Order: sequence, then C-alpha cells, then structure tokens
Amino acid sequence: MVDQIKSAVLILRALGDETRIKIMEHLVQHDYCVRALSCSLACSEASVSQHLKILREAGLVRGEKRGYWVHYSVCSETIQELLNSLYTLIFKEKKKDNGKRGESNGISPKLD
Repeated sequence: MVDQIKSAVLILRALGDETRIKIMEHLVQHDYCVRALSCSLACSEASVSQHLKILREAGLVRGEKRGYWVHYSVCSETIQELLNSLYTLIFKEKKKDNGKRGESNGISPKLD
C-alpha cells in the first residue's frame, strides 16, 4: 500500500503542471516528437524535453525512436494503475463500512 501511495504521489506531481497536462492532452490523441509538441504548445524544445523527462520518470509517457526522432505516447497502463490506486485509497473506508466496491455511488475503477 505504501508503494501504491508513493507511485500515485509521483504521478500526481508530474501532472501538477499546466504544460505537462497540455502535453498529455496532445499525446492522448496522437504520438508526437519534441519538435511537433514544441510548435503546437508554442514553447521551446528544451522546455518540452524537460517536461517529457518528468512525465517519463513518472511512467506516464514512453518514447520510441523512429529514425532520427523520438516519438512519445501515453502509457495507458500507468494511468489505469493510478486510477485503480486512487479508487482503492479513496473508497477504502467505504468498502469497510458496507463491504461493497463503490456500488452505492456508481463509481467503478475500470475504464475499459
């Protein structure tokens, strides 16, 4: 449980920046290289690279070398794990009280 919390904190910190959220919004729709993200977000390539480094370290994005460029994409598995962890943390007491997994509030941890 402690590892789950540490992982969730790392991911949430990585998402705690407006530019990184915008990068994630772009990458959810399509894979991009640093230059394309830089042009789209109107910020320097160095800035985008630094933001991608933080997102990569949190496990939110992965890079794939394609010729000269590295194209980045979202790691949906990490996002699913975060959502499951948050669900468990938030509704832990509720499960103890009624023995149900969020059925009383209609929230489900799976987004598939």
